[in-house]
Amino acid sequence: MVSVVDGALHHLDKPGGYHVLIAVLLCCNYFPITFHHLTALFYATDIAHACRLPEGWPWHKKFSIPTVTGTSKYDDCRMFVDPNSAKLGTKSCVYGWEFYPQDREWTIAAEWGLVCERSYLVQMATAVYSGGVIFGGLVFGTLADKFGRKPLVLFTLYVQTAVSICIYFVQNFILYVILRFVHGLLLQGLQCTTLCLVIELLPSRYRTAAGIGCSIVWALATICLSLIAYSVQHWRYIQLAISLPCIVTLLYIWLIPESVRWLVTMTKTENAISTARKFSLYNKRPLTEEFNRDLESAIKEISSKESSRMESYGLRELVCYSSQLRIGSLVLCFCWFSASSLYQALSQSLFEVASDRYTSIIIVGFVDLIAFVVMYFILVRFGRRRPLCALLIFSGSMCISTVVAEIGRAHV
Repeated sequence: MVSVVDGALHHLDKPGGYHVLIAVLLCCNYFPITFHHLTALFYATDIAHACRLPEGWPWHKKFSIPTVTGTSKYDDCRMFVDPNSAKLGTKSCVYGWEFYPQDREWTIAAEWGLVCERSYLVQMATAVYSGGVIFGGLVFGTLADKFGRKPLVLFTLYVQTAVSICIYFVQNFILYVILRFVHGLLLQGLQCTTLCLVIELLPSRYRTAAGIGCSIVWALATICLSLIAYSVQHWRYIQLAISLPCIVTLLYIWLIPESVRWLVTMTKTENAISTARKFSLYNKRPLTEEFNRDLESAIKEISSKESSRMESYGLRELVCYSSQLRIGSLVLCFCWFSASSLYQALSQSLFEVASDRYTSIIIVGFVDLIAFVVMYFILVRFGRRRPLCALLIFSGSMCISTVVAEIGRAHV
């Protein structure tokens, strides 16, 4: 079926200015995706704190809260059972905590007291968000195949904007976690459908550039997020600052076209020809009658094959149709899982290198930007499989070497 569609669409193999404009607009969807995927790096950080003492507390703070051994710093999570007798030991902060933010910094940990024995709730919120991301990836790919790329892009883009603004107003931690789950689901749906649409928009020989373009926007958004977080610092205002600009994307309703490839595959002849003519009009490259004949012929061939088979392709066919598809899919899923896990781990470890997390994220963004640009030329020159294998072997070797070096240093 792929060869049939490609044969019909070879008349559109020369992208023009309209192609580039739509591709750029779609790549810009990666700004909110990146912003909200990485906000936990700023929202979930701990702020200096100590046990709160109620008003009218008769004892001075230094007699009520122990200090960390060898320092004058008050303990973060403990207070004396009896200020008159330190021998009775300590207890948890029964009156809550006082926070000492630097400048205007304020996080969800300070907002809802997610420190000490409640600190696990911060990780739980991040895990719930990741669960939404996983579920969104499973759901919206199938929905995009059934209902089209454009409706799903617009749906996930606009609903996630509404949910994102709602998160700014939320006053309850449980509701915050629920909204973050829904937000993660929608954002992953937006990422999947956007990438699918931007790749299908362009001819096959430009798909590498399209994918790398989305990745470059990811790197730029990482840098922008760090600058926004440094300027704003309060988590609610950061949330608002990265949400409101998405309102501009209401214009996408009139600007973004449906995927011609999807329309052809779904045998929507009139819509496919209409969309193709829109491209030719804005690009000032008129289509020929030969295009109409090839397109109608391709749609008839697809219709006859589908009617004889009476089934559609989905996740089940990807896994069960043939051993080659099954093995290839599982290998690629494992590669993606490994690369994503390593990326997250390395991003977190950079906090130990830089003096503050804002600098760390900027470093991550610039490293990503350089890597994506370099990878474009590598992929064009060597294809996909060899660079993938080489990079997996190299990165795995570096990780193992790091572990071996740490073990060796620990025994010195």
